[in-house]
Amino acid sequence: MLACSVRSWWVFRLAKKMRAIYQVTLFLALSGAVWADEWKPVELLNGRLLVSMPAGSAIGAREHKVTEARKSSEEETRVVSVDGLNKLVLVARELFAVAGPDYNAQVLEALRTQFASEQTAFKVERIGQHVIAGRASDPNAADDAILYATCFVRHRDDSIQRLGLYFNPKFHENPENCRSLTDRILASVRLGPRQLDLASGTRRLDARSDKFDLSVALPDGWLVTSQYGLDFVVHKLSEVAAFGTRGKTIGIYMGGRPGYQWHKLGATAKYRATRSSAFLGGEQEWVTYSTTRPEVWRHVETIRGIPKPDASWKVHVFAAAPSDSGVDEILAILRSALVTEKTQPAR
Repeated sequence: MLACSVRSWWVFRLAKKMRAIYQVTLFLALSGAVWADEWKPVELLNGRLLVSMPAGSAIGAREHKVTEARKSSEEETRVVSVDGLNKLVLVARELFAVAGPDYNAQVLEALRTQFASEQTAFKVERIGQHVIAGRASDPNAADDAILYATCFVRHRDDSIQRLGLYFNPKFHENPENCRSLTDRILASVRLGPRQLDLASGTRRLDARSDKFDLSVALPDGWLVTSQYGLDFVVHKLSEVAAFGTRGKTIGIYMGGRPGYQWHKLGATAKYRATRSSAFLGGEQEWVTYSTTRPEVWRHVETIRGIPKPDASWKVHVFAAAPSDSGVDEILAILRSALVTEKTQPAR
């Protein structure tokens, strides 16, 4: 009888302990604190950077319409961590810019101007050799995505990437946990092995066709990223510029349903003109116009078909530069474009 009572007492105590352990574990899970011991390495921007994130994290593309192209993974990576009602998002972007002698001051200016809408000051610190981080002094709780920190990474080739860490309002209810996760993620940022290909040379551009591709000769300091849609592709040719400035850009759409962009950018007929310049082996008429948001930029674009070898396919080129001479440089690059035989399967 006594042995039975002792055994019942121990069973009761064990059950009570197990219940307490369960309650603590549940609380930690709901608060996100269990992430502290479950982490994994994540590759950003196709190997440009490496970072440690909670084990449940997954790379997820930015939402886009069916008629739009998804962002290139070489241009942007979004890593999403969800635990219960808590959500953390890391956004990494290639800035297509290189650091200059005043890089530290330029980072401070970037924090002031690029994140003015956050309505918070930033506590700036250097983390290791390559990272300058800005932590939000008072994260803006009015946002759906609350920025806790951003950082600028200077790569071995002096090119610059930017990371942002955002928490949802539910997660923000526990700001200490958000700060702890932010600190750990920022401390884990490392340079990856991939370098930007900025050497001059001919680039093959997948036309999303089974019959042909395009080729174009780029000068030093330019690179190509590609965005694929449902049945089309947009190649972005970018000039890597000094940090704090914008480089010239060329967009090349290939598909069956192109459309001019000038009306979307607010350029009325009053500000439009035309000029002629060679493209794909013949003279082509180009629409030229200017926009003034936020500063004056010159634009040029054209649409033409590819009668051989694929009459159903159109090429739409839209490009921008800060000056008329920049537009001349862009058209000189595009005069090198050629239709080439398909050498690899279309994506």
